[in-house]
Amino acid sequence: MHPDIRKFIRLLDDIPYDPKINTYHDGKIDTETLKHIKPFSTQFFYVLDYWKKEMIFIHPNASNVLDIDIDSLDYSKLMLLVHPEDLPIVMKSVLNSISYVIQNKVLNMLDHDVMINFRIRKGDGSYIHVVRQIRTTKCDKMGNLLQTVAMVTDVTQMKNDKSIEFVTSEGLRGILENGPLKSNSLEGLTKRENQVLELLIKGLNSEEIGQILHISKNTIDTHRRNMLQKTGVKNTAELVGLAQRLLMQ
Repeated sequence: MHPDIRKFIRLLDDIPYDPKINTYHDGKIDTETLKHIKPFSTQFFYVLDYWKKEMIFIHPNASNVLDIDIDSLDYSKLMLLVHPEDLPIVMKSVLNSISYVIQNKVLNMLDHDVMINFRIRKGDGSYIHVVRQIRTTKCDKMGNLLQTVAMVTDVTQMKNDKSIEFVTSEGLRGILENGPLKSNSLEGLTKRENQVLELLIKGLNSEEIGQILHISKNTIDTHRRNMLQKTGVKNTAELVGLAQRLLMQ
């Protein structure tokens, strides 16, 4: 098992579940009904039970999207299909999310969701770009996370770069503020973000960069925020420092 996946499984032991949870939750789900739900041809979804620590359902269309046999596919095997460059960041987003929920006792978990994009391997060895949207569907009587549904959509026709975006609903913004995703590299930056970064290294501000690239200051500020999020640094000074160190390697 991949070390990051093992960390995730172990972290689930820290969720302070209702001591009486086994009297009303057995980790089962109506799989027959779920099988008859028809997602788009480029989509599939799966259900993860955090108390049982397993994927209790995956929609049959996963075999079409990924071109693989899903009969023996569990959560660990599914995650190992994620591109090796993307897996650490994807699992970091999961670990940050679970840790934040445990430490901050988030209210109304059913109202919140997270979304991330990454590359995943198909049966023929090629990679597609997907967006995974996760929504909480069940909590225990104390409000702890029990089950989530993850919708996975092939977006290869709309995306062909390596950048990874991680987005949360407003109630979970603290995941980004208190536990940033750290890629320790600049590989996930888009072409435009790299252009902005090069000008930041030269000491230019957002307004000056906007004039050079012929885009608004607000757009430049958005690129700067995205770069901080992707690299896991706290401010522009750290971002520039990271870039300079990597350039010297």
